[in-house]
Amino acid sequence: MKKWGLLLMALLWTACSKSEIQIGDKAPEFSLPDLSGQVKRFDPGLKRIKILYFWADWCPRCSEDFVQLERLYQRWKKEPQGPLLISIDVGQSPEHVKAFVKKHGVTFPVLLDQEGQIARRYGIKGLPTYFIIDRQGRIRFVILGWAEEKVLWDYLKRLSSSKE
Repeated sequence: MKKWGLLLMALLWTACSKSEIQIGDKAPEFSLPDLSGQVKRFDPGLKRIKILYFWADWCPRCSEDFVQLERLYQRWKKEPQGPLLISIDVGQSPEHVKAFVKKHGVTFPVLLDQEGQIARRYGIKGLPTYFIIDRQGRIRFVILGWAEEKVLWDYLKRLSSSKE
C-alpha cells in the first residue's frame, strides 16, 4: 500500500508542477535499472527516433498496448536506425514487473522507475503516456492514454521523413 501512496503523491505533485515539459523541449536524460538490475542511461541525443512509454500494470489499457508495442518492436528492432522503444514502469517492484513482462512475452527494454522520479521529471499526469522524441532529442509528440498502432506509425513516419 505504501507504493500506491507514493505513486499517488507523485502524480498529484506532478499535476501541480509549474515546470512542465512542452512539445519541442529537449527530452531529459536519465538512468534507471532494467529488469536484471543493470542501470541503463537514456541519451535523448542518440541520433534515432525514440519512444518512451510510461506505464503500470494496473492501467487497464497497458496490457493491450504491450501487444501492439511488441509487434511494432519486432518490425524495426533489426534496423540500425530504427526507432528506439523504451518502456518505463512507474511505481512497481521488479518482481511484479518481471511477472507481467513474462506473461505478455515482451522483448523490448523495460526500465523501472520505482519511486516515480523520472515520471515526475517528464510531468506524467496519467498512465499510459507516450513521448515520441526526434533524432535531435526534442519531444515532438505526447500521447496521454492509449495510442492506436496506426497513430504511432504515422508519428514515426512523420519524424522519419522530417529534414530536422
